[in-house]
Amino acid sequence: MFVRSCCPILLGLMLMPLTGCRTAKVGDTADSDTDTDTDTDTDTDTDTDTDTDTDTDTDTDTGGVACDEVDLVFIAEVHDSTGPCTTCTSGDTVAFYGVVENPCTDPIEIWTNNGCLVGNAELYEDSSGAYIPMEGWMCDSAETPWLIPAEGRVSWESTSVSSLDDGDFELTLTFNDSGSNIATESFAMGAR
Repeated sequence: MFVRSCCPILLGLMLMPLTGCRTAKVGDTADSDTDTDTDTDTDTDTDTDTDTDTDTDTDTDTGGVACDEVDLVFIAEVHDSTGPCTTCTSGDTVAFYGVVENPCTDPIEIWTNNGCLVGNAELYEDSSGAYIPMEGWMCDSAETPWLIPAEGRVSWESTSVSSLDDGDFELTLTFNDSGSNIATESFAMGAR
């Protein structure tokens, strides 16, 4: 019978006896034999994992592309006593608004060369092409910043007309921004 005189240590996946461990036969008093083991095992594990990404989420992040003044939308609006109109109430005073819309997710600041968002308004009767004079408006002379909110709009009343006959008209507004953007709106005066 053989008895192990020391405990093995687990290293990795291999059992290694402690140095000086020896095996003795019961009844032996001395053994000069020392064992030397050599590990000739070579690991050849290969990773055969073939997982594939099945994530189908769509990334809606636009990458933070910055917007600027060229992304703004310049609009001419006509309002009667009920609000914006393309067929306005006969006999009502109509007001002309310059509107700047920002479709972007960040606010955009623009500057005008004076305190007015709109610099010029022209009104023509469609059937005859006749120019219809309007009252002007006063602007201070200081350059003025206009902050157009993210996905919002700024609206500014330029002038109004109270004596339009029924018929079709075309309004053209020229904005005071650095690009002198122009917006046109066709509208009719008549029964609503």
